[in-house]
Amino acid sequence: MCILDNCNTEDAEDCVANKLADFVKEGRPIVIYGAGDYCKLTISYFEELEIPIDFIVDLDARLWGGKQTGIIITSPETLRDTNAVTVIAVSHYISMPKVKSAIDCLLLDLGISDYMFVWDLFRFRYRYSVIDEKSFYQNRIEEMVSALGLLADEESVNTVLEIIRMRCSRDRYRLPYLPVSEQYFPIDFCKYYSDEVYVDCGGYLLENVFSLLSHCKGFAYVCVFEPDPIMYDRCQCMIERMQIPPYKEKIDLYNKAVSKEPGRLQFQQDGIAGSSRLSKDGMIEVEVIALDDLEIPYVPTIIKMDIEGEELNALHGAKKLIENHRPILAICIYHKLQDLYEIPLWIHSQCTDYALYVRKYGMNPSELVLYAIPPNRQIGGTLIVEPHSIDH
Repeated sequence: MCILDNCNTEDAEDCVANKLADFVKEGRPIVIYGAGDYCKLTISYFEELEIPIDFIVDLDARLWGGKQTGIIITSPETLRDTNAVTVIAVSHYISMPKVKSAIDCLLLDLGISDYMFVWDLFRFRYRYSVIDEKSFYQNRIEEMVSALGLLADEESVNTVLEIIRMRCSRDRYRLPYLPVSEQYFPIDFCKYYSDEVYVDCGGYLLENVFSLLSHCKGFAYVCVFEPDPIMYDRCQCMIERMQIPPYKEKIDLYNKAVSKEPGRLQFQQDGIAGSSRLSKDGMIEVEVIALDDLEIPYVPTIIKMDIEGEELNALHGAKKLIENHRPILAICIYHKLQDLYEIPLWIHSQCTDYALYVRKYGMNPSELVLYAIPPNRQIGGTLIVEPHSIDH
């Protein structure tokens, strides 16, 4: 059962700390599932609670035998017959049902009955944050007001204000959120066609490519960038298994990161949590491309970016493409505090006639997307699936 099932919001931290302390007294190991960024946050948090962590498990065999913050990483199979209490430190456990289902089934198979998702605890109080969010935004009121003034509807403004309130008060998100299945392809203010050319920066498991196919009833071409070697291999497998031959051949997959300038940079790998990113502390090196240097057979009509804080740099690297071809932009703005104002302000500085919308998806506090829609694609509530006249 979930450790938090019988905990009230007001005393969640104390409740979990007491339960975990009891498990430790019983001699049961405390284990973290997932060796990525959430793992680091969990270790730091549990040190504060004085709860020892016995070991970490991860699906990536290349990590086995290594350590995260001094704690050994091993195979999930190690959990079998241990009666361990498992802390799931995987960022997409809630927001991606397929990921949640896969982890739940694996833990069930391994005989794990007591578990918790780490964000269920973090969401009550952002103890992991090293920045005072309230002071951060208070010192940037002018920039925030300017960014809010660019947004096209009341829902966008209210969403951003609620995100700021949540971050500053360390309380939960209170506004309605949209289903993750609708993410990146809103139909209430943007029209789509059946021959879109889609550039996906941060391919992860290709779920957004399948969403594009569902929403637009087809596409002309898809270009996917996934720098994480593990996720790149999984994307390749998913393309090979596609049961829709006409579209299988229309997808190009690149094991590259996207940023401001081409080159090679260090990359921090996190093959399951979906939070791998460019980082000077990364243990592997990856090739980096700027979208202005992209050589594909078609002109992009939609660009999506979910690249763990590299979005603004990648937009700079796509400046000419955006100015010349004016694609729809779907850009994540939750990885850095300043994304809320820096990214909309930059897009407006390049394309003053774009309409800007912000929407929140899923249960966790992330998945915040800024949409920038050129005038010829702005519409309300209509889905157009016929081919359009854009010159590919």
